[in-house]
Amino acid sequence: MNIAIITRTLPPHLCGIGDYSICFADALRNFGHQVAIIAGRGDPGEGRYIIKDDWSEIALANLLRRLEQMGIDHLILQYTPLTFSTRDNNHAALVKFWTKCGQRWKTS
Repeated sequence: MNIAIITRTLPPHLCGIGDYSICFADALRNFGHQVAIIAGRGDPGEGRYIIKDDWSEIALANLLRRLEQMGIDHLILQYTPLTFSTRDNNHAALVKFWTKCGQRWKTS
């Protein structure tokens, strides 16, 4: 299965969810899955893609196109960036994005 995980932060930034996402991806790979982690910030690496830490409607539309190009089967939203942010209050954009994702792929 081709899986993508979306999280906001990966190392070297301190974030337990980012660390967990890496461990989760490694475990899924051990079961033979292809896994890509997409994050707003952090260091890129094998299977890790860093996008601009922008969760606006335009940026999420671009992310949706990128996910379509990746040919994924399942999408995991490991961190809801807008929920915990005090500067980004665009929850409607994330809901719209996640709804579209749910129409295209298995999601969790």
